[in-house]
Amino acid sequence: MNQEQVIMAAKDYVKAELENEPSGHDWWHIYRVSLLAIKLARSEGADEFVCELAALLHDLADEKLVESKNVALGGISEWLTSHKVDSPTIEHIIEIISTMSYAGAGVHR
Repeated sequence: MNQEQVIMAAKDYVKAELENEPSGHDWWHIYRVSLLAIKLARSEGADEFVCELAALLHDLADEKLVESKNVALGGISEWLTSHKVDSPTIEHIIEIISTMSYAGAGVHR
């Protein structure tokens, strides 16, 4: 797996999927989130590859944009597998995406 190629493919994939999303969760939102994720990963000593991929892919499973979050997460997992991302990294990315929203974090009002 070439991490740079996976990141470039993820950018192309997400841009194609969300480029014209009218909710505000469009490509430019993803772009800004991914830049911030990289900056935070560097400052915190986190895995930049995992953080950037999770940031790039996160809205593909956003419950505001998809009918089934679980189906969407499965699709993300399949996409990552098809791009030769190893299983532990896929599991980590899916865990991040699954829990990154306010609702996903288990926070109750």
